[in-house]
Amino acid sequence: MVDAPPMTSATATRAPRIEGRVRLASGRDLGFAEYGDPTGRAVLWFHGTPGGRRQIPPAARVAADELDVRLVALERPGIGASSPHLYPNVLGWAADVEEAAD
Repeated sequence: MVDAPPMTSATATRAPRIEGRVRLASGRDLGFAEYGDPTGRAVLWFHGTPGGRRQIPPAARVAADELDVRLVALERPGIGASSPHLYPNVLGWAADVEEAAD
């Protein structure tokens, strides 16, 4: 087990490095936020319900910086900056994630 880095007032409120929307080929948007090293290994974060792109715990934000990870939070359809959409099956979300990651 790895101990979490110590929290300070400066690290506990660390804002996303960048956030916005990714436009999909379908014309829909997926909201996102990035934390950590912009050139680091990409790790995708999927929020719970309810939740959103800023639901990253403070310890994960600090760890992303310290481990040289590019932590990318994608918002599910209808949440935050993401367009509403009803998928016919769970594979539709996987296809959207793949497109956003590209």
